[in-house]
Amino acid sequence: MGLFDLAAPLTQRIDVAMTAVAPAPLRVALWALIASILSMAAYRYSSNQKELSALKARIASTRAAIREAPPDEYEKAVASSKSLLSLSLRHVGRALGPTLVAGLPVLFVFSLLQQNYSYEQPQTGTLLPATLISESGAVETLIVAFPLSEPRILAELDAGFAPHSPVPTLAKPGWTDWLFANPAGALKQQSLLREIDIAVKVQRFFAFGPDWLAGWEALFLTLMVAFSLTMKTVFRIE
Repeated sequence: MGLFDLAAPLTQRIDVAMTAVAPAPLRVALWALIASILSMAAYRYSSNQKELSALKARIASTRAAIREAPPDEYEKAVASSKSLLSLSLRHVGRALGPTLVAGLPVLFVFSLLQQNYSYEQPQTGTLLPATLISESGAVETLIVAFPLSEPRILAELDAGFAPHSPVPTLAKPGWTDWLFANPAGALKQQSLLREIDIAVKVQRFFAFGPDWLAGWEALFLTLMVAFSLTMKTVFRIE
């Protein structure tokens, strides 16, 4: 389990409860709203709003002074420009830490959506092409039934393998697994295979466009940004 999978017991329960009352696109929209609320709350309470507001006001007044300065007052314009740059960098510096904190709740939600909404869940007995790629680059193709029970594949997988998880790639654990673990598990470190690719279908929420646009990512990110900007305006978050 990766760092951003730690909230999975809670988020999976919430998602299961949503499943009983809402279709998949609406559930993604609700998760976008939840992520926005948590993210903006984290930013609001981890940032110094008074200082950011004061810096923003000074930046606005400095910009106004630059616009209104006579064109012949070169030295004054240069001084004001330096002051504006300094204030802007201070504003970025003060907001950077809280912005990183605000991104953490989004990553926990991202982990859930990546696992539950990226690929279609094949029905039991569905035949899927699987490509086995060895460390030497040799390629072997099999037709396997879902959930995976092919002995040739099972022999290469670690004890934590979850055959019911529809994932397109099984590989040896890497550094990214410390953040987001593969829900289906991983290959054994001593395996002679580099990866196993399984032809599961991408879950599409729209009938048009490429897979990356028709999946949950575009819907989630668009709504989350819209919700966040709305909350930022309504609650006057700097």
